Amino acid sequence: MVSLDFAPNISEKRLVDHIKQFGNLQGILSPILSRLTAEAAGNDPVLTAKIAKNRLLIITGTKSYKFAQITKGGAELSEFDGFRSLKTNGFYACGEVLDYQFPCGGFNLNFAFYSGITIADEIAKKINS
Repeated sequence: MVSLDFAPNISEKRLVDHIKQFGNLQGILSPILSRLTAEAAGNDPVLTAKIAKNRLLIITGTKSYKFAQITKGGAELSEFDGFRSLKTNGFYACGEVLDYQFPCGGFNLNFAFYSGITIADEIAKKINS
């Protein structure tokens, strides 16, 4: 079982106040999540806030490899100095092309942006020197 807090920076009391003022949790939660949370609570503002702060989910298993968020593989890191290829002059690799794995939650995207910017900066320095 896992417990999710859909509004970790907002107190349960503030959530109740928001519901009483606006009729739902939209603006704090997405429209769909706001509706589903209210439905699960029978549209009771106090129970809706409790569920938003502590939504319990029972995990019964995982999906198949077909639905995996991460797989292992990519260009060997030993063949690169940072993001510059040690084997092919002027060749760079970034993001998921390289053999890096990160947990879900945007870390792969963050790495893709960071590594791409790093490569662009390195190339720009070479052009300008």
